[in-house]
Amino acid sequence: GLERLSDTTLVNIVDHMNREYPHLKPALKVQLLTPEPGTYCLVKDSSDGAYYRGRVTSVEDSQYSVHYVDYGNREKVPITSLFDIPVALTQHKICGVHCRIAGTKMPEEGLTAATQLNYSSCVTPTLHCL
Repeated sequence: GLERLSDTTLVNIVDHMNREYPHLKPALKVQLLTPEPGTYCLVKDSSDGAYYRGRVTSVEDSQYSVHYVDYGNREKVPITSLFDIPVALTQHKICGVHCRIAGTKMPEEGLTAATQLNYSSCVTPTLHCL
């Protein structure tokens, strides 16, 4: 499985995955056929074509809810976007750390674009593994 440690940066992990994975032999690129909640996988992003590490959290109506373990965001994707993680790509540790800001509560309807922009201006733009 994947561990959470602080010996690599998120940028290096994503660069390594996207440099190595597309060039693997087709036999080593295994699309997941029946992923269940708790399954770690590579998720191919439909917007940029890059691969990111994720964990399946639920399955509903042929859509798989995935938690991106290095970024913290969640998304619903089709099964065609889910791939097994080759051993060569499991050497990197998980960078995402579940945390909360004291005294805050996530709105039920999620964050608006304006709220996200305001939050982004308050935090440092450089990501580091903790």
